[in-house]
Amino acid sequence: MNPALLGLIVVVAIGLVLCAFLAIGGWLVHTSLKRRKAVALGGRNIPSRILNDLQPIEDLLVGFVRHSPELAVVLSVVACGDKPRSFARIVHEIRIARVAFPDISIAVHLVGAALGILFVAGLIRVAREGFMATNAGREVKRRLDQIPGERSLAGSGPIYEMKLIRK
Repeated sequence: MNPALLGLIVVVAIGLVLCAFLAIGGWLVHTSLKRRKAVALGGRNIPSRILNDLQPIEDLLVGFVRHSPELAVVLSVVACGDKPRSFARIVHEIRIARVAFPDISIAVHLVGAALGILFVAGLIRVAREGFMATNAGREVKRRLDQIPGERSLAGSGPIYEMKLIRK
């Protein structure tokens, strides 16, 4: 078999698995929101073993968004209002630093990629007027803002620290 074709198949398979995890994680966030709303309205809270077993996938989605600066910033821009925002408006708000992370600058093509990933995960939806955050997207943003002592970007610092030793 051609090595280039094999490499392409491996990359596509990894991409499909990632898309599946994102979609399942978004669906789980949405389902847990519906269950909490039903309990708040007086419904019965029947524990679901399968939903409890899939909780780590939901946490994986939140962690994935937390560790990706582009996703965290784009989600915070889209989720900060109730009106749909066009692509140009999202890029503009990121560039003028109206979001909580003024020290990051994102290229336009990365905003498009981040919007695509958030759409596959079900955290945003596309309307005629632009992009809007879903309830699951707002819940993920709330969880990102709720984490004490950590920033929603790629952590508070590098994994390792280099020290210069002068002689």
